[in-house]
Amino acid sequence: MVHLSLTTDLGGDLPSNNRATTALIMNEEVLGVDQNSSGGHEALARGNIRVWTAEVPNSHDHYLAAFNLGDNSEEVHLAWKDVGIEAQTVATRDLWKKTDLGTQSNLHTNLDPHASLLYRVSPVD
Repeated sequence: MVHLSLTTDLGGDLPSNNRATTALIMNEEVLGVDQNSSGGHEALARGNIRVWTAEVPNSHDHYLAAFNLGDNSEEVHLAWKDVGIEAQTVATRDLWKKTDLGTQSNLHTNLDPHASLLYRVSPVD
């Protein structure tokens, strides 16, 4: 089984982390992607933008991670089908922020240099 893996080695003085850093690395929804996803793969490489997707077991949902590998902000505008998600409209949840973003007919966002996003998308049609 292939996972969309977000794990990394953390270094430094972990007991001295501030609350925001600790909350980020202890985020249950993000850890769930690493622990429970399947079929993770790169779905799109376009310029400095990379998009990975994975399936959420026992559902029609997907995890989607987008990365800006460049040194400048990048506008990302994609149809869901561009990354293999067969839905016209999806309900989107930002897993980093633990926030529902509502329904979206496409992915449209701006990513700062070296930034990423991590969503759970649920088809609504």
